[in-house]
Amino acid sequence: MPEPLLRLRGLLLKREGGDRVMAKVLAAVPKSGLEAVLVAVGWC
Repeated sequence: MPEPLLRLRGLLLKREGGDRVMAKVLAAVPKSGLEAVLVAVGWC
């Protein structure tokens, strides 16, 4: 997994429901592409 997504995962897993949010982010990668997801989370 790219480093920006690992950082995001670390932040999200500290919060309640963060695992679900991370699952949605990862689900967006095949649909939108990795570059678009990284831009959307603000780390590109």
